[in-house]
Amino acid sequence: MIATSYASGDSKTTSTVSLKGSRARIELGNDLVSVLQCDAGRTLQINGKMKTFLAVPFDAGTTAPRGDGKGGKIIYTTVVTDTGERQERFGFAARRLKTVITKEASAEACDRKPQTVETDGWYIPLPATVSCTMAPPPKRSLQVDPQRPDCVDEILYARDPAPVGYPVQYTTVSKIGDQAPVTTTMEATEVKRTDVPADGFDLPGDYVAVRTMAQLTADHRPDEVVEKKPGIVRLGVAPVALKTDAKVAADELSDHFTALLTSSTYDVVRLKGQTAKDVDADAKAKQCDFIVQSTLAELKVTGSGVRTKLAGSSGEGFTAKVDYAVVVPGQTKATFNGSERSGGGSTLAAAVAVAKKVAQFAPPLMMARYGFLNAYGSMLTSGDATGAMGQGSDPVMNTVFSLMSRPSSQKVDEYTSEEAAATAALEKAGQSVITELAKRKK
Repeated sequence: MIATSYASGDSKTTSTVSLKGSRARIELGNDLVSVLQCDAGRTLQINGKMKTFLAVPFDAGTTAPRGDGKGGKIIYTTVVTDTGERQERFGFAARRLKTVITKEASAEACDRKPQTVETDGWYIPLPATVSCTMAPPPKRSLQVDPQRPDCVDEILYARDPAPVGYPVQYTTVSKIGDQAPVTTTMEATEVKRTDVPADGFDLPGDYVAVRTMAQLTADHRPDEVVEKKPGIVRLGVAPVALKTDAKVAADELSDHFTALLTSSTYDVVRLKGQTAKDVDADAKAKQCDFIVQSTLAELKVTGSGVRTKLAGSSGEGFTAKVDYAVVVPGQTKATFNGSERSGGGSTLAAAVAVAKKVAQFAPPLMMARYGFLNAYGSMLTSGDATGAMGQGSDPVMNTVFSLMSRPSSQKVDEYTSEEAAATAALEKAGQSVITELAKRKK
């Protein structure tokens, strides 16, 4: 069991990691725990307070659609240098190592921001009985540009094959693009051998599975509605309707739309129902002030007519149109309505919404480090969002990056360019709804 302390600027936090055979338990604080089950090839993100969990396979994000050929190559190169210095730390022979991770992008790459991470730290060898500290790193992945969903970069990794060990102290200097470098320090405060109960690495039987990080970090279980707070407007989000025969995941789009609205100041609940009458009844039962309706009305291949039949990723770019309406339960006339098109729009908004939810649980230093919503937020929807920062040997830091970059149990290769276009249009519709509601409140 290893207790650690982190600091970045004025932000400080602690974490505890328990290692037992082929499993690891990483406690991030505020009821959020990550359990790596290397024997099962998955990570369980667990909300102990709500008794919910999100299961993510290790191979999620290893592949993705290539889009229409736009994009280039990005290579992350890791070089580890042993200084030759040795010290005894917690009864282990620690080595001082310096690690430099650099990012190089080809001229055709969608993301050409330079990036470096330099770490100077002390590392100890773990007992032979410990075989799981982090999910296996990918050898290759693909990264979808959040500003241009049809642009995809191939990500390659050149790692130093020499074993590093487990960090007990380090200082990291990170730099992205032209932003000022950010320094983070980590120090182990306790390393001890203890009898960790096996059930701490498994899932209790009464926990409920969720599909997204927004559901995991909610203050209630899926389909469970908490008591309405006085003076707070409650929005009921109707299932996204489809007017095209595009093979997109309606449930995933509905989850995404709900997560976006949840990042607002409104109380947001998900509505159920196969018909408008069923949805209206559910909204009344849940004491909603408004129903937010959305319809994927159109999906087009870029430069072509309406795509009427789609089967998975076609290798082409897409634009989408979403019609939306805000209706008072029991009424047929919309309070207001409108339409939004993706038009090359960004898929960043929902990523930031997820980030805000994770921020309630993840170590506070994450928010200060990297100027979170700007520098790091722009990478959240990528196939491998962690970039250079996720290539280190610290399981706590890598777990946080995993929480941010894998906000769903859905694999990246199941997230098609059609869905990316629909998502971008839904985000614009959600922002329009929030903006209009704020105007009317005034």
